[in-house]
Amino acid sequence: MDGNGDPISLAAQISHAKDLLGNVWRQSNVGSDAWPPALLDRMRRLCQQLSVSRDQALVSALLEASDGTARLLSMRPPPLQTECLLLATRVLAAATAAELDVDVEPLLDILLAEVYSPPPPLVDKLAGAARAAALLGALDQLLQCDHEAHRARAGELLGAGRLYMFFGLAGWEEMAPRPLYPVPQTPHDAPTAAPEAGRTENGRAIRSSTGKKVRRRKPNERKSIELPPGSHPGEEPDERPPRSWLLAESSDSDAGGPDGRLRAAQVRVRQAALVLLHSVVRFNDKRHMLGFWPSLVPDTPHVPARTLLTVVLQDPAARCRLCAASVLREMLDSSRFFLTGVDDRSSSGPAPFTPYSVTMACIVKELHRGLLLAALSEKSPLTLGSVLRALATLVANAPYHRLQPGLLTKVSRHVRAFLAHRDFDVKTAALSVLINVVSIHEPLPEVLQLLRAPALVDEVPSDDRGTESSAASADEAPPRTDGGEELEFYDDEFDDDTGDGTGDAPGGAAPGQTPVRSWLWVRCRGFVLRKRIAPLPGAVSPFFYPTPVRLQAMRTLCALTKNYLAAVSDCLPEVSALVDVCMRDEDVAVRLHGARLLECVGDAAAPSPGAAGYDLWMAALTGPLPAMFAPDQKRFVRAAACHALSTIGAGVFERLPRDKQLLCVTLVLPLTADEEGTVRSAAVRAAGVFVRLPSLAEDPDYLLQTAEAACAAATARHEQLPVRVNAIWTLANLTDTLVQRPPDWQPLSITVLESMTTVALRAAEDSDKVKVNAVRALGNLVRHFSAEALADPRVSSLIPRCVDALIRCMTTGNSLVHMKVRWNACHAASNVFKNAALPYATAQWRPPLLEALCKLASNYKNFKVRINAALALSAPSKRAVFGDQLPYAWRHLLEALETAQNITDFNEFKHRDTLLRQVCLTLCRVVSLLEPADLAEAADALASHLDTVSAHLARLPSALLPEQSEPLLAAQDNLRLLKQRRAGALSAEQSRAVELLSGAFAAPS
Repeated sequence: MDGNGDPISLAAQISHAKDLLGNVWRQSNVGSDAWPPALLDRMRRLCQQLSVSRDQALVSALLEASDGTARLLSMRPPPLQTECLLLATRVLAAATAAELDVDVEPLLDILLAEVYSPPPPLVDKLAGAARAAALLGALDQLLQCDHEAHRARAGELLGAGRLYMFFGLAGWEEMAPRPLYPVPQTPHDAPTAAPEAGRTENGRAIRSSTGKKVRRRKPNERKSIELPPGSHPGEEPDERPPRSWLLAESSDSDAGGPDGRLRAAQVRVRQAALVLLHSVVRFNDKRHMLGFWPSLVPDTPHVPARTLLTVVLQDPAARCRLCAASVLREMLDSSRFFLTGVDDRSSSGPAPFTPYSVTMACIVKELHRGLLLAALSEKSPLTLGSVLRALATLVANAPYHRLQPGLLTKVSRHVRAFLAHRDFDVKTAALSVLINVVSIHEPLPEVLQLLRAPALVDEVPSDDRGTESSAASADEAPPRTDGGEELEFYDDEFDDDTGDGTGDAPGGAAPGQTPVRSWLWVRCRGFVLRKRIAPLPGAVSPFFYPTPVRLQAMRTLCALTKNYLAAVSDCLPEVSALVDVCMRDEDVAVRLHGARLLECVGDAAAPSPGAAGYDLWMAALTGPLPAMFAPDQKRFVRAAACHALSTIGAGVFERLPRDKQLLCVTLVLPLTADEEGTVRSAAVRAAGVFVRLPSLAEDPDYLLQTAEAACAAATARHEQLPVRVNAIWTLANLTDTLVQRPPDWQPLSITVLESMTTVALRAAEDSDKVKVNAVRALGNLVRHFSAEALADPRVSSLIPRCVDALIRCMTTGNSLVHMKVRWNACHAASNVFKNAALPYATAQWRPPLLEALCKLASNYKNFKVRINAALALSAPSKRAVFGDQLPYAWRHLLEALETAQNITDFNEFKHRDTLLRQVCLTLCRVVSLLEPADLAEAADALASHLDTVSAHLARLPSALLPEQSEPLLAAQDNLRLLKQRRAGALSAEQSRAVELLSGAFAAPS
C-alpha cells in the first residue's frame, strides 16, 4: 500500500526492489558507517513483502539485481551497518523461498561462503543468531527449489547443519563449520565442559557416564507442547520439521528481557540447522547418506559427541528435539537394504581393526539405547510421539537376525509402558513401534517369547475384570507419575533381568486352566472394544478411545496374528469374537480392519487350522461376513471381504457343509463383474484362489464360470491394470489345475479353451506384470490340448502363435520384472515339450524355440533364467522332439557348464550350484535319448570339455535327492544298452564314443 492507501502495482514493486538494491550496492561501495534510515526502512519492508509474496516477476527482478546484496554480504560492515547486513541476508533468504525455476548455484555459492565464514566483528550475539538462522533457512529453501543442486555438496551442507544444531547450547564450544566426508568413522567432538552429574545447565535429564538410571524432571520445569491447531487426539502429526525462519524477527518480543530474546534466537538457529539436515537427508540418496552416519549418529555410549541423539537427549527446546527425531527418522527410513551388512553375532577379542559390520552394529545398538532413553525422559507429548515414531522406523529397518538377542526385549519392555499414556498420539506412536516389532521379516524366537508373557493386572480390559470405571481410570493414569516422583531407567547392560516374566511364560494352557493371553493381545483388544460408562454429551462414538487409536490397535493385531499366531493360539475364540464385533461396527474403517484381521488370521491358520480355525470361519460365514459383500457397502470394504474369504484354506473349506461352500462361491463370483475396479480385482483374485481348492478344482461348472469371469475381466474395455493382472493370474491358476489332472480329463470345451488361449495371447503383449502369468497360462494350455483338440483347426492354428509369444517373452526385455517374465516363459516352454500329441517332426516352430532356449541356457546374465531354460531342454522324453538340433543343444549345454563359473553379478552367486546341477541333469537327459547316429558328434563335442563334465558329474549323485536321480540313471541305462549293441551294430568310431561317454557318466564306485 502507498501513502494514500492504494495498492502498489507489480511494476512499482519491481522498480522499488531494483532501486533499493542499487542503493545498497552504491552504499556498500562508499563504505560509510552511516546508513540512511530510509534505506534500512525500505529493506525491512522488502523483506516483509517477500516473506508473503510468491510473484515470479518480482522475485526474478530481485535475483537479477542481487549483486549488490551479495557484495554487501562479503564486505563485513562495521557495527552501524549490522542491521542492514541482517536485512540483506533476509532479502536473499526470502528470494529463495519463492520456489521458482531459477539457477540456484550462484545463490548456493553465496550462502555457503557466508555460512562458512566467521561472523562480522563487533556484531552482538542476537544479531549474529538472527543472521545464522536466516542463512540456514535460505539454504533449506534452495534445496526445496532444486532437489538436485545440493547432491555434490551434501558434505558442506551437513557440516553446517551439524555445527549449528548445537548453537548456544551450554557446554559446547562454538567452532567454525567444516564439511563432512562419507567415511566409515569420524572422531568425536567433545564439549569443553562436561555437564554436572548427568544434568545440563538447563536442567534436562541426561544419562551419566557411570550411572544406571535417569530421573525425570518435575512437570513444572518445562512446558509441554500442545497438539497443533486443527489436529485430533490420536492422529499422527506431520513429521516434517516446522519452517518458521522467515518470520523470525516477529517473535523476538515474545521472550522477556535480552536473555530471553537471545535464547529464543538461538533456538531458531538450532531449529533451522535441523530443518536443513532434514532436507539434505530427504533429498539425497540413502546409499550416499549411509557414509555420513558415523558423523551424525554415535557408535559408542557415554561419549559426548555432536550427534543427533545428543540433541534429542540434551536440547532444552522441545521443537529442536522434535526436529532431531524427525531427521533420525528420515535417515532410517528405507535403510533396511543398506543395513544387511550389520553383524554383531560373533564375539571376538581385540582386533587390529574394527570391521565395518561391527561399526554399523554399534551404531544400531546405540540408536536403540539413545531413542529409548529419550522416550523415557521426554515430557512433551508431541515430541515423545516423534521419538517413538523414529524408534518404530529403526525397528522396521534393523536386521535383528544378525544382532545379538535382547534389543527387542528392551524395546518391548519400555514401549509397553507408553500404551497407558494419557495422550492418544503417544498411544498410537507406541503401537507403531510394536507393529514393527511383530512385523519383522524373519520371525524371531525372542519376539515369540516376549509376546507370550501374560497380561499384567492393570492391562486387563474392563470388560474382562467386570469394572469398567476402574479400568478406565487406570488407563487414563500416565505411565510415569507427575507429582515430582522419580522415574528410574535401569541400564540393561548392567541388569541381567529381562523383565516382564517372559522367560517363564507358558506356550499354552493346560487342561482345566485359564489360557495365557499375550499382553499385547489384551491391550489392543481393550483399545478396540472398551466403551465409556455413559456416553459423553455430543460424543460421536460411545467408545473410550478415538478411531485412530482403535485402528492402530487393529493393525497391531493384524501383524500379531499374521506373524506370531502361536502367541494368541490359546485365545482364537476371542479373536473370532473380536472379528465379529469389528465387522458389525458402525465405523466403516473399523469394519475394514475387521475384515483384514480375519484375512490375517485365516492366512496364518491355513496350513493347520484345527478345530479353532474351523469355528472361526463358521462364525464368520454365519455372522457378519456375508453382509460385507452387499452392494450398499463401501467398495474397499467389499474388496477386503473378498481378500479375507480367499484365505479360508483347503483344510477348512473341505470340512464346511455344502451350503457354506456354495455360499463362498456365490459371494465371490457375482463381484467379478462389479462396476468398481477395486472390487472386481479382489473378486477375480479370490476366484483364482478357490480354483486350487480340491473340491472346486474337480467341479466343471465352477471351472467354466471362473474361466468366463477371468476372460471377461481381462478383456473388458478400458480395464484397469490391477484387474488385468489378477484376471490373468486367475487364468494361469485355472490352467495349472487342468494340467495337474489326468490327460483324458477335459472339463472345458474347445470353444472355451480357444477363448482362454486368445485372452492369454493378448495378455502376452501387455505390461510385464501381466506377461508374467500370461506365459504361464500359454504353456499350460498348450500342454493340456488333447489330440482331439489339436485336430480342430481353431486350436492347431493357435499353437504357432503361442510358441512365438513365448519366444518373444523369453528373448526380449531387461527390466527386473521382465526377468521373471523370461524364466516363466522358459518354464512354459518345458510344458510345451510335455505334450506328446504335438507334431514335433513337422512343426515349424520347434527349431526357433530350441535355439532360443539353448542360447539362454549357455550364456545369459540372469542365472534363474538359465536354470529354467536348462529345465525346459530336459523336458523332452523322445528323441524326435530335438530332431536334427540335438547336436546343437548338446554343444550349448556343455558351454553352459563352463560359463556357469563366470559370475559378473554377485547376486547370482547363490544360484550357481542350482544352475550347475540343472545343466548336469539336462545333459543326462540328452544322453538318455542318444541313438547310434548321434554318438560320434556328441563324443567330439565332449572331448574338449571332458575334465569339467567329469568333475561335475562325479559330484552330482551326492547333490541329488533320490527322486531327482532319474535322468542320471536313464543316461547310464542307455549307454549300457548301446554298449551291448557294439558287436557288429556300431562302428569303431561309435564304439569309442560310447566308451568316452560311459567314462564321463559312469556311476561312482
